[in-house]
Amino acid sequence: MSTPKPHILLVEDDQDLRETIAESLAIHCLPVTGVGSGIEFYQALSRQNFAVAIVDLGLPDLSGYDLVAYLRENTAVKIIILTARTALADRVKGYHAGADLYLVKPVDIEELAAAIMSIVARSPPPQAIASHSWLLERAAWRLVTPDGRHFRLSQKEYRILAALAASRGEPVAKETILNAVYDKAEEPSSRALDVIVSRFRSRYQEQTGSVLPLQTVSGVGFLFAAPLHVI
Repeated sequence: MSTPKPHILLVEDDQDLRETIAESLAIHCLPVTGVGSGIEFYQALSRQNFAVAIVDLGLPDLSGYDLVAYLRENTAVKIIILTARTALADRVKGYHAGADLYLVKPVDIEELAAAIMSIVARSPPPQAIASHSWLLERAAWRLVTPDGRHFRLSQKEYRILAALAASRGEPVAKETILNAVYDKAEEPSSRALDVIVSRFRSRYQEQTGSVLPLQTVSGVGFLFAAPLHVI
């Protein structure tokens, strides 16, 4: 029986380059999901499990370094930075953020495919996450409390928590969360988000008897006031 090929998340804002890389890796039987922004990156993570992420540093909305750091701290995904930045300082910053490999554009697809298979083959088992953390399960759309209780989430509730987990304890602006929660065709309001959060808190408290550490930060947005990891 053949070994399943790793699913790749490609974060690249240049559409032509993104499509070229995806098509070229497909020739090597490597399935690729391509996205063009940081927000689309978080949305993709909420919908699919990936073995490797290829991340460009120069994105239109968020820093590629922040995406790398998020992956390193919250997932077992292996990380390849693929960028036009050649400076030593950028390389060092990339590795400090958590990259497994730093490649400079243009890259030979044969080398990229070989690098993907190499880092997947030598990947160690993921480390256990601290027991006091809250866990956000991608596959099941569930929130797991530090004491092991499971709480089923709606799609919008999951996306809200995924956006908050990405901030690593910092407040997240309402506009950022709206972009993560709603599709481009929709035009939601800040008020609509407030209603979803309010109902989410109430439903959680009714079902568990506990208070959800999802806090409103006046003039900014929301904050999850406890360690939250996506698994």
